[in-house]
Amino acid sequence: GRSSYEGRDFLSAAIDFGRAADAAQGSDAETLRRYAFDSRLKVAAGAVRSGDAQLAAHATIPVVDAGLDDESTLRAAYLLGRAEELRQNRGAARKAYALALSGLQLAHAELPLLRELARLRSAGSVVNQETAGVDERWKWTQSAHFGIVHELEQSDAELQRTLEDAFRDVVKRLRLGSTSGEQIAVFLFADREGYLASSGARGWSRAHASRLQGQDELVLSIYAYPGEGFEETLRHEITHILIWRQLGDAVFPVWAGEGIAQYAEGEAERAQNRATVQALAAAGQLPEWPEALRQMLYPLEETSLKLQAFYAQGGVMFEVLAEKLGPQRAIKALTRFNEEDPLRVLSGKGVDPAGFFAELERIARER
Repeated sequence: GRSSYEGRDFLSAAIDFGRAADAAQGSDAETLRRYAFDSRLKVAAGAVRSGDAQLAAHATIPVVDAGLDDESTLRAAYLLGRAEELRQNRGAARKAYALALSGLQLAHAELPLLRELARLRSAGSVVNQETAGVDERWKWTQSAHFGIVHELEQSDAELQRTLEDAFRDVVKRLRLGSTSGEQIAVFLFADREGYLASSGARGWSRAHASRLQGQDELVLSIYAYPGEGFEETLRHEITHILIWRQLGDAVFPVWAGEGIAQYAEGEAERAQNRATVQALAAAGQLPEWPEALRQMLYPLEETSLKLQAFYAQGGVMFEVLAEKLGPQRAIKALTRFNEEDPLRVLSGKGVDPAGFFAELERIARER
């Protein structure tokens, strides 16, 4: 079983661990049974992704029936719900999701909302009565690319149009190719106070994209509230989601991710970044460009000044790279920055580092 598991042959691992558990006793049998269940859930997750509803259901039902009081039951119930949806058995899917969300009052919730909440809980996120989407005031609607959970006064049609317009803008500005994938879950709060209570919100943010790696899938979602620059904010967060999908496990500096997202917001944001860089340079408060280029994470001190510089410099650096290489080549180059010397990467792409820094300095000194 272990050899099959390590070789990612989870179906064989489930069978082998199950047989070993039947032959064992006491704690050894219990441990082997859990290995068998975990293997079954990995089989089910792969079957859901490939659209094999029968295999997914067959793999999960024994885990659900075991009724263990741990995360395996949550995962199994969620995956069984996905399998039943694939089989177009909405009643059984609803029952499975309700099991994954046990303890919550969700009789009012539509099936797609139950799916998203069960997905979050199965991936390890805290989902309780205070979570967005659980209370009856929350509404559900969907469009081609989004599942929208909201408590807003705007009509569903208006929200669908706003998000789809933002999606198209991002795809066009970044020249993205394939954008296939499941609907992106978007949680829209009525006000800033509600948003700040959401998981992952920072005191200075207006919205955020969440990347939660569960055992069975990567859960991507957006949290926001309407306010000044709402459409630009949505473009920013949608960019994070689409870039994560495009790059998979590839990693690049945080400034690069934020710079790409600001670039996709549009020309107004790019102009604001240039103006911010110029103001900081005039005040003698702009970090050196080579230092900014090599900064992999957010500033250790998240003061207003440091965050201003971090975001503005990230935006300007990506704008210049995109002008020289095009958005897609620039993005691919940035994925190498965490493992290779950034200056060497630039040179390898035909970008002279001295000329790159000179262009950044010219922008900073403009009046």
